[in-house]
Amino acid sequence: MSNPPIKLLVTDIDGCLIAGEKAPYDFDALAAIRELNRAARPDNAIPYVTICSGRPYPYVEAMIKLVDGQLPGIFEHGCGLYFPQHELRHECSYDPRALVDGPDRQRRDELIARIVAETGAGRQFAKGALVTLFPPPEHSPADFAAYVSGLLVEAGLPLEVGHTFTSVDIGPRGVDKGTGLRWLLEELRAGGWAVDLDQVAAVGDSTSDLPFMEIAGFSGAPANAAPPVRAAAGYVSPKPYTQGVLDILLQVVERNGGRA
Repeated sequence: MSNPPIKLLVTDIDGCLIAGEKAPYDFDALAAIRELNRAARPDNAIPYVTICSGRPYPYVEAMIKLVDGQLPGIFEHGCGLYFPQHELRHECSYDPRALVDGPDRQRRDELIARIVAETGAGRQFAKGALVTLFPPPEHSPADFAAYVSGLLVEAGLPLEVGHTFTSVDIGPRGVDKGTGLRWLLEELRAGGWAVDLDQVAAVGDSTSDLPFMEIAGFSGAPANAAPPVRAAAGYVSPKPYTQGVLDILLQVVERNGGRA
């Protein structure tokens, strides 16, 4: 049996569309992705491109505009969806499970403030549900994540801790990039465009990307991806970062029977 055509490619930002927090953009590769995204409208062999990232809504909005995305994008590791086409207004929605309210919100914020004050960790702002911390130089993200996780358990807060190459993420239980992808497909279906999971290509580089890569019909990773991600990916590009995402997109076009 032939594989179903891939209609949608969903990619992470850091380590995929861009090289990282302080790295310059590869505008040539981004422009090539943008042109393919535009060409997806008349050409069924080319999938649409959108984003699934831990970044906050404003940055996901900007990156979707950069690749001329027309579809909703996932932000804060599945906590929210950004809708670029809602009645000429930019809107975003949060998964109700992702919002920590009342006493738990106050206890969480007090604990985060204490961690930042005591360790010198940095914090990424502009997020509504997810908390992202940058460990102090003497701690690896993995070690700092274990430290933060212990404090959360001690406090009895219903939160989960993960980490990337550079940061530690504190988010609600039961919400991740996999639930975010399922939510995105529900919204697309409600809008009249049915896309099944086996018609999605997922691109990621860190272990936080595995929840959505593992449920997609096709998964790809740039050359710089973490070893567990490379092992889980259906295709590992020989190229890193933005060039790797472009290469994966071209592989999907070829897989769909188009000309790469």
